[in-house]
Amino acid sequence: MENAEQITFPASDNQPTTEGFDSTTEASSISPSVPENIPRHPTIPPAAEGIVDVVTPNQTKDDSSPEDKNSEQGKGTGSGKKKGRGSKKKNVTPTGVGRGNTQSLQEAKKKGRKARKAEKELDLLDLSGLSLEERPVPKGTGVVFDERMADYHCLWEDLSDCKAERPARFTETLTLLRQRGLLDRCVTIPSRPATREEVLSIHSEGLLGKLESSVTMTTDQLRQLSETFEDIAIHPKSLECARLSAGCTLQLMDQVLTGNVRNGMAVVRPPGHHADRDQSCGYCLFNNIAIAARQALTKYSLERVLIVDWDVHFGNGTQDLFYDDPRVLFFSIHRYEHMEYWPHMERANYSFVGRGAGKGYNVNVPWNKIGLGDPDYMAAFQQVLMPMAYEFDPQLVLVSAGFDSAVGDRMGKMVLMPMAYEFDPQLVLVSAGFDSAAGDPKGEMDTTPSAYAHLLHMLKGTCTSGREVGLVHDEAMMNHVNIWMPGHPEQPYRIRRIMQALDRHRLQDRCVKLESRLATEEELLYLHTAEHLQLMQETAEMTPRQLNRTQADFNSIFLCNDTYKSACLAAGCSMNAVEAVATGSVRSAVAVVRPPGHHAEVDKPCGFCIFNSAALAARFAQKRLGVGRVLILDWDIHHGNGTQHMFVDDPTVLYISIHRYDNGMFFPGSPDADCTVVGSGPGEGFTVNVPWSRGGMGDPEYMAAFQQVVMPIAYEYSPELVIISAGFDAARGDPLGHCDVTPPGYAHMTHMLSSLAGGRVVLLLEGGYNLSSISESMSECTKILLGDPCPPLEYSPPCEEAVQSMLSTLHVHQKYWRSLAFQVDVGTKDVCSDEGGDESSTTGTEREPDRYDNGMFFPGSPDADCTVVGSGPGEGFTVNVPWSRGGMGDPEYMAAFQQVVMPIAYEYSPELVIISAGFDAARGDPLGHCDVTPPGYAHMTHMLSSLAGGRVVLLLEGGYNLSSISESMAECTKILLGDPCPPLEYSPPCEEPALMDLNLQMGQLSITGEEKDNQNTAGEIEEKTPTKGTGSDVAAPPVQHHLQLQPPGLWYFKTV
Repeated sequence: MENAEQITFPASDNQPTTEGFDSTTEASSISPSVPENIPRHPTIPPAAEGIVDVVTPNQTKDDSSPEDKNSEQGKGTGSGKKKGRGSKKKNVTPTGVGRGNTQSLQEAKKKGRKARKAEKELDLLDLSGLSLEERPVPKGTGVVFDERMADYHCLWEDLSDCKAERPARFTETLTLLRQRGLLDRCVTIPSRPATREEVLSIHSEGLLGKLESSVTMTTDQLRQLSETFEDIAIHPKSLECARLSAGCTLQLMDQVLTGNVRNGMAVVRPPGHHADRDQSCGYCLFNNIAIAARQALTKYSLERVLIVDWDVHFGNGTQDLFYDDPRVLFFSIHRYEHMEYWPHMERANYSFVGRGAGKGYNVNVPWNKIGLGDPDYMAAFQQVLMPMAYEFDPQLVLVSAGFDSAVGDRMGKMVLMPMAYEFDPQLVLVSAGFDSAAGDPKGEMDTTPSAYAHLLHMLKGTCTSGREVGLVHDEAMMNHVNIWMPGHPEQPYRIRRIMQALDRHRLQDRCVKLESRLATEEELLYLHTAEHLQLMQETAEMTPRQLNRTQADFNSIFLCNDTYKSACLAAGCSMNAVEAVATGSVRSAVAVVRPPGHHAEVDKPCGFCIFNSAALAARFAQKRLGVGRVLILDWDIHHGNGTQHMFVDDPTVLYISIHRYDNGMFFPGSPDADCTVVGSGPGEGFTVNVPWSRGGMGDPEYMAAFQQVVMPIAYEYSPELVIISAGFDAARGDPLGHCDVTPPGYAHMTHMLSSLAGGRVVLLLEGGYNLSSISESMSECTKILLGDPCPPLEYSPPCEEAVQSMLSTLHVHQKYWRSLAFQVDVGTKDVCSDEGGDESSTTGTEREPDRYDNGMFFPGSPDADCTVVGSGPGEGFTVNVPWSRGGMGDPEYMAAFQQVVMPIAYEYSPELVIISAGFDAARGDPLGHCDVTPPGYAHMTHMLSSLAGGRVVLLLEGGYNLSSISESMAECTKILLGDPCPPLEYSPPCEEPALMDLNLQMGQLSITGEEKDNQNTAGEIEEKTPTKGTGSDVAAPPVQHHLQLQPPGLWYFKTV
């Protein structure tokens, strides 16, 4: 944090403000050459009349909540005039300014108002236009059952097999759900019987007529009717229960498809999956799942329904009913034992795949031995079902849950689980028989309850585009206030406004609410000293005078009696967020916490920060959760001095910070924020600073820093957990940061980081003091974690000062990170000769400029060379990266994407991305002889999905190793479906051909632009991009302006 006392804040609570502070001068009115934040030790003046009531800054009209407007009206501000206490405006004097300087302060305020008035409309329009489209997202889990379904049972003792389907299956399940409080946590859905029309949508009039006649039959007649079916024992109540079973299934499906609940379970009997059109069979009277699927197809016009049947017995009825229907993907995993196991049908084998239009939409996984358990079912799900289900993309998932594969089932003798990926269903019906469960007398399998939970969790992900994101927050953190300076930038309302924005965008309902908690003393002592902890504890009992004296001992700190508890909540909530992610309860998490933490040192608070929440969360993950490598990415505008110092010699934590430095004049004003500080001892190289030399940095500069510095190092480090120290004071309109990052800019950075650690990302709030900017920025980042597409990002070139800062960082860290080895100067046509380029990239052998096997690789045309860049109006819009030999793999392709493809693509800002997806560069391809893996293709797809609002079309081209193309296409599809990127094993790009080819490509983008006489664009563009080092006054074409980490010159794409 910069020194709050260097800024004048309004003391009154009704002074209208636009960007949070009436008296703060905008960045546009401050010359970049003048340091506006000279760090100094603050002296906070005591309040003249005791403790001033805490007030929150006024909001703009668009952002005010109803209760805020009501409270303002209650203060008598209807005319905009101040009345009563506090109506007189008070000036809080900054450090080093006497009370005699009131006139100069008033002049500064006037200047600030004038500057804001000129830019107010633009800034507000920029922010308001960045809100994403909202859509309602269903929430809650429904449950439906009817106690009357326990009313029927087998009437005959000699039908021992039918005795197994007894009422206790149903009643004991409900009892356990009640005992564990699970029914209370669900939305109760009313039951109903299925109508005749609904039953007849699947079954014949003859079958229904037989069962309807059973209601008035004698016991002997019921026995005779039962014997016309296989393993059926009809009771006078059987028809009523069967109609209730089907009707409850339909009720659940209706509630899910109409959005009243997100998912649900139907606790029903009798089961249904063996019942065919004309025959009841195997305890099943009506096929509940099939009836529901038919209604989904007809009533709701769904096009893709996935039925997953993990019952240990083959669901013959369901398969037969949809065997030729491509709208239904039926997946069954069951005992088969070479047709020796009931129902003894050959069509239960894997070779039965559907018929006619439905061919390929029937999938059987037949077990040929007993005793299979969790690993076997998990493998079947992961390797067979889930890839298919993701491709099928279901709109609804219904699980036909038979648990007779469970451990101990005497019939199943197995362990259970179904499949759901490639068919990409709209509806997944899981025929969840639990007779594969451990201990089931029929299944004879060994599936545990935990495995069933994991299987269902996998299926749950196939039917939604969203991801499970945790959200933790506690209103009690608002009690930490500056009792002398109510307008202090680190105000309580920061977190409330963020939560209001999350609610306004309907994001809270899409997140999993995590419990808040206080950090324990033991946890705080992971990184802080006992003396620091004790002093902060004592603040809870201090008088205002004691608090004032104590806070004066520290740099930019305010204290109150609730400070210690609030700081403990911030740290504890951060740890809970990390725990939820590390343990797999959620995929990622957002912690809306305060006070911030990254300035807090081991032994003292600093810069608005009491305890270092991000650092404590990282250490907590390592000590308590077994996490190894942690990446802390700090994009707060101020350098996180505390975090860096805590891990300065620790290689298990990679700390990367992008911040303002201003040659040491920007807070915290330490030389440790410079790029030359890299860590010490075992931690040398694991501290990476990208220090900006001035304010005004925005999306282009941050995107370039991510593409050129952050992501290459992060991929090489391969963290197991990513913690983002998410300060939003580099945001547009922030009164302290004076930078220009937009909410979409933060979204794109979050998207890039989400490709790491399997998507295990925790976003922790640090700074940020423009209430509109921080609330919109946090909302955009949360949407990315939830799987929403990246918003459009307007391109402009990174400024030269930012380029120089990044080059300095790269120069320092090239010796630590092999992924940065290809960053070399390119400025002449001779980049591949002994005189040009980096010596480390050559082998002393003369190299020709051809990088496509010298034109010997098919199609053998010189048009494939990097020198071919298009012609006429399209000149510069053809970009070739030609490899000089085979063997290129993930490292080479990732480097090409990070250094060439993505910078150019961001600059071009396409409206649609079409991937000509040939997989013949894949490992094992008989023609390509390269080494790209399916995870490599997934990461490339992930990068491209950040463009064009996620409008990406993947078109299959070549690829001739069947395993490679299928796995690669599946991985790419998963990325488009919102799955996290798979782990990618890092190795450096091969030095000889790949490094040279990339350098040649970037050099060509410079050379051709230099040699071309751009008569059409010289006048307008020359003013913006002056030529350096070429002796020419010719400017670059107007479109390309981004690949700037080589020395500035005349290029098609300035990003190269």
